[in-house]
Amino acid sequence: PWCFQGVDVCIRDFSRRSIRIREKRRVKVGHIATGISDQISERVFTLETLQGRQTAHNEEVLESGLELRCVPAPDFSSAWRWRIRDRVLETR
Repeated sequence: PWCFQGVDVCIRDFSRRSIRIREKRRVKVGHIATGISDQISERVFTLETLQGRQTAHNEEVLESGLELRCVPAPDFSSAWRWRIRDRVLETR
């Protein structure tokens, strides 16, 4: 059935708690971030891999097993290309 054709993604929040979600294949990272934003303690964040690689907000998740972590994305930082601010996706 179609419901089993999703992808599993694990996101670590700022307190290192794991948020596990199942989404449709080809979901974009920015969509995931927006969807979990009400569960994250910080108002402003972006996602990167556990190895510290930045992800693009329009990067598609093609297979299960992606692990991401929340990182701060303050106004003064030039490190982020996209972020969630008050549950809204912002890019630059």
